[in-house]
Amino acid sequence: MSTKKALIFVVVLLLTLGGLLYPLVGGSGSASSTTDPATITNYSAEYNVNDDGTMTTTEVLTVNFPVQRRGIFQFWDVDNPSDPRGRYIPKIESVTRDGLPEAYETYWQDGNSIYVAKIGRADVTLPLGQHTYTIRYTTDGVISPFSAGADKTFPSTAGTAAPNSESAFFWNVIAPGWQMAIKDATIKVNLPNATGQVQCAAGVTSGSASAAAGFGPCEVAGAGTKNLTLTAKNIPPVSGMTVRATMQPPNPPQVTLPWTSQWDAIFGRTVPLVVLVLLLSVIGAVVGFLWARTSREDPPGFPVMYAPPKGLGPVQTKYMAYEEVGSHGLAATLYYLADQRLVQLERRSDDSWLVTGIGTQEQWAAVDPVSRATATKLGVTMQGGWFLAEKTKAAGEVLASAKTGVVSETRQWSKSAGLTVTAANEQLGRGLWLVALIVAGLGFIFGPATMYGLPFAAFALGGVGFIQTGVGTRRTTAGREVWSRSAGFERLLSTDSSQDRFDFAANKDLFISFIPYAIAFGVADKWAEKYRMYTHEEPPDPFWYPYGYIAGASLYSSGGGMGGFDSALSSAIGTYQASQSSSGGGGG
Repeated sequence: MSTKKALIFVVVLLLTLGGLLYPLVGGSGSASSTTDPATITNYSAEYNVNDDGTMTTTEVLTVNFPVQRRGIFQFWDVDNPSDPRGRYIPKIESVTRDGLPEAYETYWQDGNSIYVAKIGRADVTLPLGQHTYTIRYTTDGVISPFSAGADKTFPSTAGTAAPNSESAFFWNVIAPGWQMAIKDATIKVNLPNATGQVQCAAGVTSGSASAAAGFGPCEVAGAGTKNLTLTAKNIPPVSGMTVRATMQPPNPPQVTLPWTSQWDAIFGRTVPLVVLVLLLSVIGAVVGFLWARTSREDPPGFPVMYAPPKGLGPVQTKYMAYEEVGSHGLAATLYYLADQRLVQLERRSDDSWLVTGIGTQEQWAAVDPVSRATATKLGVTMQGGWFLAEKTKAAGEVLASAKTGVVSETRQWSKSAGLTVTAANEQLGRGLWLVALIVAGLGFIFGPATMYGLPFAAFALGGVGFIQTGVGTRRTTAGREVWSRSAGFERLLSTDSSQDRFDFAANKDLFISFIPYAIAFGVADKWAEKYRMYTHEEPPDPFWYPYGYIAGASLYSSGGGMGGFDSALSSAIGTYQASQSSSGGGGG
């Protein structure tokens, strides 16, 4: 795996993990402790529980609004306090206000552990005074094992638990999420079996982010029967009322999941869907990997070649070996033109570089089309034509265009020469890879659970090979031959395999002519080191390079020499790009 491919894989993997798991660093898992100036003057509720644990609830609230409001909020904590894998999911059947249907919308908060009903319309302000809300909903699996709530302390107790009791109704009959004070509360609980011990606690102080609510007694009637009545007065906001009633029969199955509620925002609450999404993710990763793998070209042999492919300049040779121009393409091209005696390079005392055309029209006609197009952009294809590479916006703009042109001209040349062709299947794969990244992000952010982005992210991870250089084109039979020769020539420049057959001492001119190619491949230092190793001498100075300004730096060192021209080009381009960035900023 190439460095670029490995880096992008790691980045996509980290983004995938972040997108999938970010809900774990989300909310506190409790409803808001904000209080409301409105007051519930009368709260009555009836809980009807069936043998199978299904409960139908009707809450009737008389609310006094001293200030203008559009409605109320109802909060349900869906966590089962006695089983971290259990859930209590309400299903709202109807909501009315003053006897008429009322609009509402629902949403989740605090990592999908709090279910919220926003009751009322944003465009309707309620008249001041009292309004009566009726909320009906059902909840499954509300009868718990006997141990549920057994460790809690209740201020009020009635009746005695039978020795063989196996279940309990442990419930917040007034949810602690109500943000309004409650003056009078009457709760009726109708259970499927006679109760034993009944315990109750009603809020006496409000809960807050820093302190839990305080609880006091409430009146209990009906202990020992199926029908209970619980009453309390002056219940503060964010406190509520809790009851625990024991029963003899074992509890029916409850709603449970293999994971705790903190993972609901990631997996949702449907096990078959989780299995399906995981299966699709595996399929997506495999399809992405296998499809991207088809974009790889089987390399031909790379025997050492002692010259570049005939007629190819440095950039073309590098492109046929790697299907990319590289970062030194512009400099290598100008060095090549200087070696071909088509341009002259002059380094000035202010570190600017003057490129002057010295070739005849016949010479320019014979040079490769990529090098000729680059020279045309700089205006040096006529004798005496010149270009000054300096740190100015104008010079940088021309060089930036020339650098981009090297890439586009090389690609166009490879196709027109019949060396590469467009691979539609690879281009489609790369396009879908980008689409998968976008859809994965949308799934992570906007999906009902973050896992819905996972199949698309898995495809992107498996198909990371689509971002490899060269995907979207393939070399033809002729192109593969040039590929073999180009890569084989790079071996001459960068490896020791050719030491017995290349006579450096007798081929100084060839050594110099190959320098632009070594720069294009990024191996100029290795090419120079090979010369030193086999001749025990410093490499010769190219006739076309103004080495007199190097001030003692080695011509081939990373700290000076050849790098000076490349740096000058980069500085000029950087000046232009900086001017573009600053001109795009906002003003006062």
